[in-house]
Parts: sequence; structure tokens; C-alpha cells
Amino acid sequence: MHPAKSVIAFTTLSGAGYGLLIATLMGKIIGLYSASPILEMVSLSMAFLLVTVGLLMSTLHLGHPERAWRAFSQWRSSWLSREGISSVMTFLPWTIYAFYRFWLQEDSDLTMTLGIVTSILAFTTVYTTSMIYRSIKAVQSWYNVYVTPLYLMFSLASGFTILNALLHVSQFPSTQVNNIALITIVAALVLKRGYWRSVDNGVRRSTIESATGLGRFGKVTSLEHPHSQTNYLMDEMGFKVAQKHSKKLRKIFLICGFMSTLTMAIAIVFVGWVGQLMAVAGFILMALGVVVERWLFFAEAKHDQALYYGG
Repeated sequence: MHPAKSVIAFTTLSGAGYGLLIATLMGKIIGLYSASPILEMVSLSMAFLLVTVGLLMSTLHLGHPERAWRAFSQWRSSWLSREGISSVMTFLPWTIYAFYRFWLQEDSDLTMTLGIVTSILAFTTVYTTSMIYRSIKAVQSWYNVYVTPLYLMFSLASGFTILNALLHVSQFPSTQVNNIALITIVAALVLKRGYWRSVDNGVRRSTIESATGLGRFGKVTSLEHPHSQTNYLMDEMGFKVAQKHSKKLRKIFLICGFMSTLTMAIAIVFVGWVGQLMAVAGFILMALGVVVERWLFFAEAKHDQALYYGG
């Protein structure tokens, strides 16, 4: 599949934003960190910016962005519609929470309830985003049990890594948040390795033999491509990435993930500017790794429609 920049930005930024929202709210409710309301406000503002920019970027991939509102009516059958509805619903308790927490400076059972509801809706939004791809049977690498856990784990890892960097920079480091960021990154790496093993070793469900129904007569080969020049479907569905580039990018992702966990481990031990530097470096490495992973997620996907064009 063609790795469109708008879709990569959407899934990366919105996932990080919702993850940061969950980390900030649940961390405050559970007591994972102790910081001033100003830091909480900065963290939630950053989450709002990431989510908003990510959602706006998603409309750039539409042929007619002005008609995006129509997608909300298909919630019975479309995960894209459910994702849009859940993302909008998240803003309501989020806004009310911010009003009570920062304008009225209230920290009560009401704000805790609003925080929990907002976190659940944020988690649901990331889940529905993953199901947009998980539900497509025609793309075998997406119709995979690892896809949804990966989206959720990358969102949480991104969120806790950003929150950890903010806490260290503001001189309110939290061992608990640092440890959760470290654990979620490791979990994301393990899940991604499992995903790649599943994709690389899996038997192709759809072949040109099954697509044409001629498999019972033997091997089927295409005499020639249906077009002499590339078209939209070939560009979108038949995008190919060289195996050597794919392997190289996988290594870059794993290196970024390993280095990110290493910097997180160092940040736990050292305080002061060393811990701050390691926490920020961990966030940067994590962000780079997620962008590489998300590009590969789309670039390595093969749509069954490409079989018609000799894919």
C-alpha cells in the first residue's frame, strides 16, 4: 500500500496525543506523579495539539475533505465512522475536565470521574483507529491479530514517553512513569517482532489461482499486465518496497527502540541534567522509531487487488 504522509502523520500524532492524554489523566488519578497543575495543563495542551493536528491531517487523504462529515452517518458498518464519532465524543468530557480542573481549580470526585471517562473514550478512539485496518481482509498483513494490540501499545508508549520527558524537564521526575514508559516500549518491540514473524511466515491466503478460480487446473500465470502505464490502483494498492530497504528500516526501528529503552533505564538512575537529557533522548528515539514503523506498516502491506496487476 502507498504510505501516504497524511495517514502516517494522522496515526502517529493522534496515537501519541491520546496516549499522552491517558498517561496524564490516569497518572494523576492513580498518583503516579506529583507535579504542579501547570505541568498537567501543559501536558494536556500538548495532547490536544497532537490529537487535533492528527485528525486534521487525516482529512488530507480524502478526495473531498469537505465531505468528511458524511462519514459520521455510517457508524453501524464503518470503523472509520466509529473512529470519528469516538474522537469527537472524547473532546466533551475532556473540555469539562479542563474547565473544572484549571479554571475552577477543583480537584474532586467529579474531576476524577471526568478523567476516567475521558481516558476510556481516548482508549476507545485508538482501538477504533486500529480496527479501520484490522478489519480489511483484502490486506493480509493488516487482517492480523497483532494490529490492534500494536496500535494501543504504541499509543501508550508514546504518551508515557512524552509525559516522562515533561516531568524530567520540569524537575518533577517520576520513577513510576519512567518505568511504565520503559515497559510499554519493550512490550511494543516484542509485539512488533511477533507481528513481523507472523507476516513473513504466514501462508498467502489469496493467490492468482484462488482469485481466478483456475487453481484446480494448475499454476496460473499472467500473460501481460492489464495496463501499459501505471494508474491510481497500481500506485495505491501495488506499492512495492525493496526487500533490502525493508530490512534496513526494520533494523533502524529496532535500534531506536533498544536505544530508547537504554536511555529510559539511565534516566531512572541519574537525576539532574543527565536524567533530563536521557528522558528527552528517549522521547526523540521513540518518536523516530514510531514514524519508521508506521511507514513500514503501510509500505509492506499487499492488497489482494494487486494480483490483477501481477503483484
